[in-house]
Amino acid sequence: MDGFGLDGEDYIAAIRAGAVDPFGQSADELEASLDDFDVELTRRILAMTDDEVEAGAQLPPLPSAPLSALEERLRLDTEFVARLRAIETQTARMEGERRALLAAHMQRVIDMAGDAGPKVKELAIMAAVELGLTGGGIVQRLTEAWTFVTELTAAHESATAGRITTAHLRIIEAETRPLRLDTEVAPAERARVVDELVAVAESTSTSRLRSRAKRIVNDVLTVPLQIRHDAHTADERYQYQRGWRPLP
Repeated sequence: MDGFGLDGEDYIAAIRAGAVDPFGQSADELEASLDDFDVELTRRILAMTDDEVEAGAQLPPLPSAPLSALEERLRLDTEFVARLRAIETQTARMEGERRALLAAHMQRVIDMAGDAGPKVKELAIMAAVELGLTGGGIVQRLTEAWTFVTELTAAHESATAGRITTAHLRIIEAETRPLRLDTEVAPAERARVVDELVAVAESTSTSRLRSRAKRIVNDVLTVPLQIRHDAHTADERYQYQRGWRPLP
């Protein structure tokens, strides 16, 4: 077995160290394949005559029954799923690298002296020209990435590793927003909630994550979400009675 110029054992070691197999196989799966290959090689050698071995003849292929239509379909389906899994893992890593890049340069601008707003827009416009996007769109990407990396680090890392999707990541950001704005909640408690939501996200769907996140966050807020909502509604009614309404 050989992959990318490495022998089988080195290739498996590289996968265990964090490399991604192009076909989505784990190190254990590759190791099992290597063991099967060794067994097959031995059987093929034993099938040769002494004269063939002495002459250095090519190893004869072992006879195998042709695949049925169902077996061929299952083989192709399995290859499809494995390849898709590998691509999704690689995509998650690239998206994580992009978030980290955007966040790092957003922080660089924030750390500069003076108002960061105009500098962020200038950086966004430069990137937008190169990418064929709008400056506003790049500003949004910079801001979002900075939030994910600096305020929701555990969620960002889980998404980069492919354990949760970008959709999970966005739900965690949206549902923890009231928590991150609540100055009465300690930073350690916010981090604990994010860790808990990441654990939930890694084992459930986005819809279930959203409903559980609301309960988890609401239990930590100093002013529960329903009270906030009722207060906001009452304020709107008061403003309406005074003859004007706030802009949406």
